[in-house]
Amino acid sequence: MRADYLPVLGCSSSKCTANSSNPSKPARERDLYLFVLYAPLPSERKSGALARRQNPIGAILTRTEQIVTAVLPCLQQDFPRARLLLRSLISYKNPLKKLIIACPSRQIDWFERNIHEFRNQLDIKLVDESILVPELNECWWVRGWVKQQLLKLAVAEVIETNFYLTLDADVVLRRDVDFADLILENKARYAFLHPTPHMSWYRGSWRVLGMKFKRSQMEHNVTPTVLSVCAVKKLARFLEKRAQQIQESKGPKNFIQRSILNSKEKSFPHGTKSWTLLLAAFALWPISEWTEYSLYYSFLEEHQLLTNYHIETDEVFYDKEQSIHKKHADKFDKIDWKAVFQQTSPHEDCAKRPPFIIVQSVSKVPLEKIVGTFSNFLQEPGQ
Repeated sequence: MRADYLPVLGCSSSKCTANSSNPSKPARERDLYLFVLYAPLPSERKSGALARRQNPIGAILTRTEQIVTAVLPCLQQDFPRARLLLRSLISYKNPLKKLIIACPSRQIDWFERNIHEFRNQLDIKLVDESILVPELNECWWVRGWVKQQLLKLAVAEVIETNFYLTLDADVVLRRDVDFADLILENKARYAFLHPTPHMSWYRGSWRVLGMKFKRSQMEHNVTPTVLSVCAVKKLARFLEKRAQQIQESKGPKNFIQRSILNSKEKSFPHGTKSWTLLLAAFALWPISEWTEYSLYYSFLEEHQLLTNYHIETDEVFYDKEQSIHKKHADKFDKIDWKAVFQQTSPHEDCAKRPPFIIVQSVSKVPLEKIVGTFSNFLQEPGQ
């Protein structure tokens, strides 16, 4: 039995559960069975006996079954940077053996040729972004960062695992990663970053959700992070209802969004979903600075669902100290990159360090310098 086809614990709805090996079983029985698979006894958490314990019908949950899908929206011009990410995924042990790359339809053939060298070591699936969000060509204003955010939510429809990790081209894996580094007790880890300067993201998200803004000053973790497929689908269904409410509303409020939604059948391709069109509409003037994460976590918090799918931890998935962000290009030459990529150290438990680092493209560090430095620690495909 494949663990990534089991239903998500606590989500017995037929709309949310993944394909079960025995779909005729009642949802409650399937959820109980999943609990038996995933819930270690207190003594087993320390001794590792869980790997040896059998479930009621004799199958054993092994590490090979604990797979998370990785998602990377990418353009052709970003691939030289993304290639470092792919090299890092084959250089370090990790549960991210399924990788979905969402790209424009006109670039699929190009990507097919350029990812071929990685296919023996990574299970890569290319997805036409217009399949995920058919209205992209008509929504001329949905570009860049906004398009990536929309794709990271819409991709949940084609993911078979219970959880997926969102990535950007400027993310790099820097150490071995265990399934438990990402998923703990069948819940995805998450963390609060810091007092946020991005309150506009949350104000915009609550406007999209149609809720009264009441966030604290703390910001949720951003890319890379792990999302629940079931939770994203719940968010999508909520946004479908929200879109219908706006379509039926009157008056000047949300006039632009209402006009776009009411023209869906006439102006947008077949297969356009109301919830993705709603998000696209809110990205148009007047600007609502929603992000996929402020939208996702705000929805879960408001509906008291966050702890159903996530467990809070102290650290985000990327090393804030060793990452290079905007306006900090001079920091790159000051970092001991050998220590950053070091697997063992007499001075610290390297397994407790965040698994990813980021060198943002807007940091203006020359790509040639990054590739030349990181190539000392990353293998090439086929090695």
